[in-house]
Amino acid sequence: MKVWDVKTGRELLSLKGHTHSIGRVAFSPDGKLLASAGVDSTVKVWDAETGNEVFTLAAIERPGNAMNLFLAGVAFSPDGQRLAAQGKVWDVTTRKELLSLKGLFARPVAFSPDGKRLVTVAGPLALWDAQTGEQLLLPSAGVAKVSVSGAAFSPDGKRLAIASDDNVKVLDVQSGQEFLSLKIDRDIAGGIAFSPDGNRLGHVSTTGTVMIWDATPLPEKR
Repeated sequence: MKVWDVKTGRELLSLKGHTHSIGRVAFSPDGKLLASAGVDSTVKVWDAETGNEVFTLAAIERPGNAMNLFLAGVAFSPDGQRLAAQGKVWDVTTRKELLSLKGLFARPVAFSPDGKRLVTVAGPLALWDAQTGEQLLLPSAGVAKVSVSGAAFSPDGKRLAIASDDNVKVLDVQSGQEFLSLKIDRDIAGGIAFSPDGNRLGHVSTTGTVMIWDATPLPEKR
């Protein structure tokens, strides 16, 4: 895993420690830590300044499908106190396992901006109470029948973007109302993200196509 200076392109760090491929990575909100989820069934946390390994978490207690492990997401909570990856949530300070999302191996994963909810993708989309681990109702009944490859909350936490095989939908988190439906290239597990102001939505497909849309809600029809 490598870290570069975005302005100059200079390589800053080269991190070695996983014994197999690395699927997903994430910086902590303060930029001091960097987490990586690997096909070796571990999650590692690194010092983002020095490149030193801070600690390793054994995420998977049983052998998993290599593709599932490669696609597994990793995410810090907005306050940086919790780390979610591969169906589990840990306390970053104590390294204690806080939650195990039973019956679901999570691929991409994301906290809501207030840290109260957690969205996971393992085919179908699932919403969880990030404190108790209770599974919440899906924002839309139709989503349960769709194979989802990625999901992201808007910065205000009111919208949820989900990417499936051939489209991206933007939903109201509370009501499940569909704001937008956007066509994309056929995808397996591309990345999806809102801009910091929530007005743009970007998607990178596994075909290498990058698409950016205006993500502001459409006016209500009268």
